[in-house]
Amino acid sequence: MDSLLDALTNVVGILVIVLVAVQISSQEAASRIVEEFQKKLDPEKLAAEKQHAAEVARRLERLEQDLAREKEIEVSDPEVELKRLQAELKRIESLAQKTSQNAKAEAAKVTKQRTEAEKQIAEINAMLAKLEDQTAAAEKQKLGLTAELKRTRKPLAPPAAEVRLTAPQAPVLPAQRDDGTYYAHYLTPVNVLCRGEEIIPFWTPAKHPLFERWRNTLLMKLGIATDKDGWVQQWDNSRYPTPEKMREELVAACNKTMPRLPEFRDYEFTFFVGGRHLCVRETPKESAGETIQEVATARSKFNTLLNVLALKAREEKRISYYLQYAVEPDAFETYLDVRNFTDSWRLPGDPTPYWAAAGWQPRRPGPFTATFHAGIQPAERPAPPEKPTARRVGNALD
Repeated sequence: MDSLLDALTNVVGILVIVLVAVQISSQEAASRIVEEFQKKLDPEKLAAEKQHAAEVARRLERLEQDLAREKEIEVSDPEVELKRLQAELKRIESLAQKTSQNAKAEAAKVTKQRTEAEKQIAEINAMLAKLEDQTAAAEKQKLGLTAELKRTRKPLAPPAAEVRLTAPQAPVLPAQRDDGTYYAHYLTPVNVLCRGEEIIPFWTPAKHPLFERWRNTLLMKLGIATDKDGWVQQWDNSRYPTPEKMREELVAACNKTMPRLPEFRDYEFTFFVGGRHLCVRETPKESAGETIQEVATARSKFNTLLNVLALKAREEKRISYYLQYAVEPDAFETYLDVRNFTDSWRLPGDPTPYWAAAGWQPRRPGPFTATFHAGIQPAERPAPPEKPTARRVGNALD
């Protein structure tokens, strides 16, 4: 029994070994067959076969669609299908007719544009021919003029033009007294600056009603009394123990509460004590200048000044002012224009260089200024001159 089992075990082992060997051999054989089959396959032929298979699939799909369409036609009503086809035919005919009309219109438009272009080309050619004729004639005339210039003598140059300022008028005019005799009447200057194309008048507001009212109000507020000529007679000693303190407070109050004058909005005022007088320095702002066109208007600052001077001359029945022009080197033409304008007012004028104008203080850099008296003399009034006696003749040396 044991020997039989051993024999069966050996047989089973041998069979297992044989099966393993056969399986390995079959796998190697299959792999070898696949490799040989792949070596025999042509890549181009394989791609062609794939393309052929895809084409067959597409044909099959198209046949299925045609078959489904035929089934729908068989099922549907023939009259309905006929009407659908007739409507489709009409749509196609309408589209064809519209396309034909558009094509005809486009062809007509192109023909018209072509005709216009040909017409313009003909006109341009005619103009070119005319210009060529004119050019030839001008060239011929140029040659003739060149030959004539060569035969002509050169003329002598004219003498250089010399421009001079007009002669200044004297600031003194004869005036007649009540008894018929005449005396020298000295005129008061009114400064006018000509700078570039601008005209800047410097007229003093000393006699302006609002300026006089401001001056009287300020003196009353400060407790300072003056006579009719503006000389200070008395002041509050408790507030101003010394005349110097009184002058300092007066100048500070004037600079703090400036007068508001409508005609002098474009000017700035600065008060200071000069000698025995309270002086005002007048400085124009950037907007103070006026062109000759603006000066000629009725409400210009310069025209207003001329009206005031003319009114004073009419009241006094004589001319008491003259225009003293300060002319900068680049403003001579501006001076001539404004001088022609003021000649109609019959006011004397005196042109002077800007560095020599009386009463002017040029500051570099900065605007020009003019100085005038405010009508207040914050100092002791000088004693009147002694009258000559019989023993001492006036203006005589001992």
